[in-house]
Parts: sequence; C-alpha cells; structure tokens
Amino acid sequence: MASISVEHLFKRYPSGTLALSDVNLNVGEGEFVAVVGPSGCGKSTLLRIMAELDTPTEGRILTEAGAGDLMGSPQSWEIF
Repeated sequence: MASISVEHLFKRYPSGTLALSDVNLNVGEGEFVAVVGPSGCGKSTLLRIMAELDTPTEGRILTEAGAGDLMGSPQSWEIF
C-alpha cells in the first residue's frame, strides 16, 4: 500500500462554486484517516478526486508510484 499526498488542491465548478481551496494532506502507509466536516464543505469532492472520479481545477495527488496513479486497482483500496 502506498502513501498518498494531496498538494494545493483546488476544485471550482463551472458555476463558479469553489468546493476545495488549497487542500493539503499527507497519508502515510498504514495510516487510517477519517474526513469529517459539515455538509457542503468538500468531503465528497475530495474523495471523488482521490478516487479519480473527478478532476481538480489545480493541484496534484501523488503516491509512491508517482502522479496520476492514485491508488492502484480498485481491489487494492476502499473509501468509506
């Protein structure tokens, strides 16, 4: 299992809504992380981008394997 780094992630929708603003996160190998916050704060948007179901406006997500290969095959990761 690889570590994941989120660096300066932004997501702005075509309507102009800013869903994520300069998000930075490092999750080391073997760490367990929960993303919590109020409704509409960007939790689902962040997880969708990390699962490659959406794209960021700016920023990048890196793993030990390098940029673009976020979490390997779907069998190797889970998002709750």
